[in-house]
Amino acid sequence: MPDAAAEIEILVFPGGIPVSCPSGVRLHELLAGAGLSLSTPCGGNGTCGKCVVWVASGQTFPDKLKILYRKHSPAVYNFATLQEMYPFQQVLACQYPVREPLVVWLSEESQQADAPQILTSHRVLNSPDHDDVPLTPAHLAAGGANASHAKTPDDRAEQYVVAVDIGTTTIAAELMCVQTGQAELAVETETGFRNLDHRHCGVRSCRNPQARFGDDVISRIQYASESPENAERLRSLVVGAINELIAALAREEAISPTRITLAAVAGNTVMQQLFVGLDVQPLGHSPFEPATKHYRPVRAAECGLTISPEGWGLLFPVIGGFVGGDLVAGMIATKLCSQIAPSLLIDIGTNGEIILWHPDGLLLAAATAAGPAFEGARIARGMIAAPGAIERVAVTDDLHLETIGNRPPRGICGSGLIDLVAELIRIGAVTSSGKLLAVDQLPESVPNAIRDRFKMSERQPTFVITPPDESELDGPITLTQLDIRQVQLAAGAIRAGVTLLLRKAGIKPEELANVFLAGGFGNYIRRENAQQIGLLPPEIPTERIQFFGNTSLAGAKAALLSASVYDGMQSLADTAVCVDLSKFPEFSGIFAESMLFPPPRIS
Repeated sequence: MPDAAAEIEILVFPGGIPVSCPSGVRLHELLAGAGLSLSTPCGGNGTCGKCVVWVASGQTFPDKLKILYRKHSPAVYNFATLQEMYPFQQVLACQYPVREPLVVWLSEESQQADAPQILTSHRVLNSPDHDDVPLTPAHLAAGGANASHAKTPDDRAEQYVVAVDIGTTTIAAELMCVQTGQAELAVETETGFRNLDHRHCGVRSCRNPQARFGDDVISRIQYASESPENAERLRSLVVGAINELIAALAREEAISPTRITLAAVAGNTVMQQLFVGLDVQPLGHSPFEPATKHYRPVRAAECGLTISPEGWGLLFPVIGGFVGGDLVAGMIATKLCSQIAPSLLIDIGTNGEIILWHPDGLLLAAATAAGPAFEGARIARGMIAAPGAIERVAVTDDLHLETIGNRPPRGICGSGLIDLVAELIRIGAVTSSGKLLAVDQLPESVPNAIRDRFKMSERQPTFVITPPDESELDGPITLTQLDIRQVQLAAGAIRAGVTLLLRKAGIKPEELANVFLAGGFGNYIRRENAQQIGLLPPEIPTERIQFFGNTSLAGAKAALLSASVYDGMQSLADTAVCVDLSKFPEFSGIFAESMLFPPPRIS
């Protein structure tokens, strides 16, 4: 039996992508964390059959294969070639726990339109030329869109590039190796243009160290505004964290970080301004204007990145004070502006960002202060999505839990929190106003095993998720009334923003063709539970809600793999109109209404 604490090695094709995880993590969650989300319209419940992949388990990877996929384009490894090496079987990725080394083949059917690994589509922007090439330092130095695509010496070789997502709570980075200067490798497919000759080298993530000075952007604006030294401290912390991720990725690839020539960075407006040392104080008061909407590429040495001194760092344009480059990257990743019917993109995070697209050309964006509850903060026993976090909860005759990595419970993360609150609403243990009932107030239909979990703590009802002897904590893992209030605030903020944007555009919720969910845990929440807690309007047909995972990272990758995507993203940001929700007279009333939980939905 493998050691549950050991990292298990996975090799994913097409692409030859090396990833690793603790034992017990579901395959689709592992892939989503690496930016390789699958099509899961059922929300990962195992009912739609869309995430079928081929796996060969119990394998150790031949040294020959490792050497070959580093020397040659991963495209040479088709499924027939791999079948000669490994005995494959079909599995549902959302139901398959990783417990031993795997070789994985992702079929086109499992990826479909919502797979970030093919989100270098140019149809989101202006129609590209057929000779589109990956972004290079020469292209940036020559002025981007106004420059010729003529090949210069540094365009004819292998180059390493890194995509970075700076989130308020977490930071993620992905290293890629790109063969440049070969226009014929950018081919047109049914899903758009895709440069085939690149290799994913690895993905790393960490907590944003700025969180020690506040878990939301407002707290960090206030801290940075107190003195230049504070602002520089925040800048140094995030740059240092990114450099540590880059160094770790370079070690895994056995290269020096100085081999990396480009870094594409996406984040919300505050994170990006702090990263480059711009004054964030104006973002702390009305009219919340960003210091700039467009960022010129800068030499890596100027922004402190420890890649090639002659390399470049580039940031995404922003739409407004709290609608940042991460949402522009998300628009690229989801192909939002190529949808033929009204569609919505929601980036669920500490700073919730929403953008609404109508094929008539209307593009409305807004931000809401959702807070960090869905990322584990301000929850009594909350934690980030890490091994030991309760990620799934179901109520039948008793409480059924699943933890990340199949570890003993250490706390509850965002997806598990949504599940639990939704289940308690369904059984009548939490009212529409968000009140957690005491045991003597529960409906008679509540099973005895669930009833026994209701306790009183400091004269307040508390729900015991796990007793002390079943968790890794000194005490029990519980859900409190204050926890539920935090869920209401976070869900209500997102839903109020969605409601107001739809009203401004004259669109009813049921008229939306697509609702794209992005964010750190967007791939792991159950759609019906998100609607049950009011995070999304219940009128939206559940099957129209799609999961995209980290679209900020996916969009950053797309810009690195396509010069025309990079050139076009500037005008994409200019097209969007930023809406200040606080200026709506009805905002307070809609927010209050949105905090109420919808009536129980029986699944």
